[in-house]
Amino acid sequence: HVGGRRLQRDHIDAAAAGCTVKVVFSAIIPSGATVVAEVSGVDAGDAWLSLTQIGTPKLIDGDLNLYEYQFERTGVTEARVRGRLTLNLGGSITARPRVRDFRIFTL
Repeated sequence: HVGGRRLQRDHIDAAAAGCTVKVVFSAIIPSGATVVAEVSGVDAGDAWLSLTQIGTPKLIDGDLNLYEYQFERTGVTEARVRGRLTLNLGGSITARPRVRDFRIFTL
């Protein structure tokens, strides 16, 4: 992927049509870097849709500058969904984001 690296989690069963999909992850995101959370159905041709960040990132470790981020999308109509994070690299090696504990679930 040009300009980024993708982490992907696939095939999470949604409860029903109209569900809310939530993505939570911990990350260090330096200035000049971004992380984009997306969700899609599992069928060929299903489009990837961006999720909206909710709330303010929660500081987990001040020494590492590690935060927990939460994103969600409401009204998802797919029976099964998959999620991914795109890490957009910018600047030098020190400006690259680091992500861990990537979780996706439906409500």
